Amino acid sequence: MTIKVGVGKLRLPLNVGRYFRQHTNDAGFDVVSIELAHIELVETLPHRHGDPFDRFLVAQAMKDNLAIISMDKNLASYGVKQVW
Repeated sequence: MTIKVGVGKLRLPLNVGRYFRQHTNDAGFDVVSIELAHIELVETLPHRHGDPFDRFLVAQAMKDNLAIISMDKNLASYGVKQVW
């Protein structure tokens, strides 16, 4: 989100940290930490998707048995559960 705000592709009424914290808390979401196991898994993923951030989300979802919230149909090729 910070990157998108920085390049002008996203506008928020609050700074990113406050906005994110408020909305994740309100929705009851937990924030997933980046772990070495996620990084190691990204290295082994086939390059079916060009966005490194999305590939990292795939690795987290695979390792932690989570669903990805995204409209990107390319993520389905990794076999992760996808919502939206």
